[in-house]
Amino acid sequence: MLRDSASPGRLGGEEFAVLLLHTALDGAQAFAERLMECIASAPPDIDGTLAPYTLSIGISEIGPDSKDFSALLRCADDALYRAKHNGRNRYEVLIAQDCGRPAGG
Repeated sequence: MLRDSASPGRLGGEEFAVLLLHTALDGAQAFAERLMECIASAPPDIDGTLAPYTLSIGISEIGPDSKDFSALLRCADDALYRAKHNGRNRYEVLIAQDCGRPAGG
């Protein structure tokens, strides 16, 4: 599922991040869709009972000259919480200039 230019990491609790290097926004969205399909197609079996779960994903991007990875992570986190707020089991995209704004405006 992950290619060589992807770097996964655990942020804490049930939150993870995947840094997709040299990936345009549409590529990140395609990755999110594939990941959601993969998770949905293989629910874990716990003592003989399938236990499906959902996935909420926040996507953000920074320009090629930016080095502010903290801002990137904050923006992706804002997008994640929008995904949870807007119904879960989905992804949301926020670009840098929209970070920190309330959902819907």
